[in-house]
Amino acid sequence: MSKSWKYFIAFLFSTLLLALLANISLLNSKLHLVFCDVGQGDGILIYQKSVQIVVDAGPGNAYLKCLSEHMPFWDRKIELVVLTNPDRDHYGSMIEIFRRYKVESFISPGIEKEDASFIVLEHEAAREKATISSLVAGQDIKIGEIALQTLWPTKDWVVQQTVPQYPSAESVVLGAFLPAKPESVNQTSLVFKLSFGEFDALLTGDVAPPATDMLALSEHQRVEWEVLKVPHHGSKNGLTESMVKSTNPKLAIISSGKNNRYGHPHQETLKLLEGIKTLRTDLDGEIEIVTDGKTWQLSE
Repeated sequence: MSKSWKYFIAFLFSTLLLALLANISLLNSKLHLVFCDVGQGDGILIYQKSVQIVVDAGPGNAYLKCLSEHMPFWDRKIELVVLTNPDRDHYGSMIEIFRRYKVESFISPGIEKEDASFIVLEHEAAREKATISSLVAGQDIKIGEIALQTLWPTKDWVVQQTVPQYPSAESVVLGAFLPAKPESVNQTSLVFKLSFGEFDALLTGDVAPPATDMLALSEHQRVEWEVLKVPHHGSKNGLTESMVKSTNPKLAIISSGKNNRYGHPHQETLKLLEGIKTLRTDLDGEIEIVTDGKTWQLSE
């Protein structure tokens, strides 16, 4: 057999193998909720079939490794990238994500920080020609069977926390990046309800009091939550007793770095979670939850 025929057969075999792997991936209709081990930061990957949603991407490039391990190498498109707040421990890998993948949509709370790396992120998102939007409570996103409902911040809250002050909520131009008071960055963090069938997870970003308690008292909390992502890496300035009581989750997840300089998670927060199964990326590494919309389990 000539070399050209050998190359042709090898190419044909490789093509068939890739097609088979792609079909196997598409046949798995379960939702995967992955809390990546990104060190001291947040990095969440949500995927089902060929749909991928990035919610925060850690402080460095560790998220890229997590993404490559869960995303087929031939799939170079990410349907949605979400930045819950403009701190670098939430967007470290996003710049490279925009450079390496085709990103269809980019969502943030519309709050910016004046630092060079955030300006680069804005530039890369614009260069990629992704649809750029800011969201407030009441706005929903649905991609296939995956639903994200924005619970926080409200439009009125954004008005109060930005500088200069806007005269009314109606005067805020959503989609533009607004300068926030330094102490308000966490309080304007995006908070989502992730739903897939009967499975619900509360993704809280870095939301902090008094926003945490305002959120806990809202009507959206009257849900049977399977998973609570603990706010702000387990800081004592994140989770509150009212949020624990209103969510009463089956599982709590803390995303923090091993031996981090902030002492996260704080003992005050861990005490609030007593009696609730709690997993931590600093101790447990990557945490993956798989659900068919009715039942759910931790992936081993």
